[in-house]
Amino acid sequence: MSETEHASYFETVLRDANDLYSKGGETEKGAWKKFYMASWPQILFWQDWLAHHYTENDEAARLCSSYPFVGELLVYLRLPPRDRIKWGEVAVAAAHRIKDQHAEAAHLHKLAMAYLDIGEFRLAIPYLKRGVVINRKIKRPAYEASDLGGLGLAYAGMEDHRRAVIFYNKALTIFRATGNADARWGEGIYLSNLAESWRALGNPRKAVALHQEALKINREVEDVNSEGYALGNLGKAYADLGEHEIAQTCFNQSLAIARKFKVRQSEGYALFESSRSLWMMGRREEAIDTAKDALSIFESLEDFYAIRTRKQLNEWQKKIRSNRPPR
Repeated sequence: MSETEHASYFETVLRDANDLYSKGGETEKGAWKKFYMASWPQILFWQDWLAHHYTENDEAARLCSSYPFVGELLVYLRLPPRDRIKWGEVAVAAAHRIKDQHAEAAHLHKLAMAYLDIGEFRLAIPYLKRGVVINRKIKRPAYEASDLGGLGLAYAGMEDHRRAVIFYNKALTIFRATGNADARWGEGIYLSNLAESWRALGNPRKAVALHQEALKINREVEDVNSEGYALGNLGKAYADLGEHEIAQTCFNQSLAIARKFKVRQSEGYALFESSRSLWMMGRREEAIDTAKDALSIFESLEDFYAIRTRKQLNEWQKKIRSNRPPR
C-alpha cells in the first residue's frame, strides 16, 4: 500500500469517527473509543505527511484539503487553535493547488476562526476578506455571509463594535435573502453576535431581545452548540441589567449544554461570565473558584480568554487584600 493509500484509509477512519460523534448519545462513546485507541496518532502522522507532500500530486492535495473537512467536529475539539492554524494553512494551499474554490473558501474561514480563538483578530481579517471574494465569485451567499459575520467577530474582538454591527447586519441581510437551511443556521449564530455588540455598546435590553430571537432560530435548526453560546451571551446582557439571578440561570443552561456535548470553549465562557456575575452578587469566594475553573480550561485550549480571566482574578485578589483590616 502506498503512502497516499494509507492517508486515504485514515481519511475514511476520521470521517467515520466524526459521523459517529455528530450523532451524539451512545454512539458518541463509540466514536471517542474508536478515535482514541489507535486512530488519532495515525491521523496526525498522515496529515503531517500530506502537509509535506501535497505539492507532489493531486490526490495528496485532495487528501490534505479533505482531512479538516471530514473530521471537522473532532478536529475542532481535539486540536488547539495553533495546530488548527497549521492544518488550515496547508489545507488552503492544497485546495488552491487543485482549484477547489469551495474547499479553499471554507478553509479560509476556519483558519480565520482559529486566529480569533487565540485573539489574533487582525490576522483573521485578510482570510475572511479572501473568503468573501471567493464565495461571491462562486455564488455561495450563505458562506459569503458567514465570512462577513466573521469580520464582525474580528472587529468586535478589537472593541470596534460599531464596525462589527455593520458587518453583522450585512451578513444577516444575505442570510435572510438566501433562506436555505445553511442560511437559517448562520442567521441564528450571527444574530446573537450582533446582540452581543449592542450589549457592549451599552444597550443590554436590545441585546436581550435579539438573543431571544437568536435562540428561537438555534432551537428551530437544532444547533445546540450555538444555543449554548447564545444562552451565555444572554446571561451577560441580563447581568448588565443587574438581573443576576436570571443571568445565572442562563449561564447554568449554557454550561449544561457545553458539558453534555464536551465543548470546552463554551464551558469556559459560561464559567467566566458566571464568575463575574457571582462577584457582583457578593459571592466572592464562589466567583474566584469559578473563574479559576474557567482559567484552567482556557489555558488548556490556548484560548485568548485566559488573559482576560487572569486579569480579572488579579483585580479581585487585589480588592480582597485592600479590604483586609490592618494587623
